Amino acid sequence: MKMLKVSALALLVATPSFAGGMSEPIMEPIVIEETAASSSRAGILVPILALILIAAALSD
Repeated sequence: MKMLKVSALALLVATPSFAGGMSEPIMEPIVIEETAASSSRAGILVPILALILIAAALSD
């Protein structure tokens, strides 16, 4: 009988509770930023430096 009371109490405590109704989700606006194409010299700088280093190594 004691287990029945404990089980009933556990069922009452374990029931889900709701504090209010469902609210609409808040949607943040999506911002898409366009980036300007930058003229970076990093693409050409590394091969030029590599060629200079190779030429310096071969000249010795």
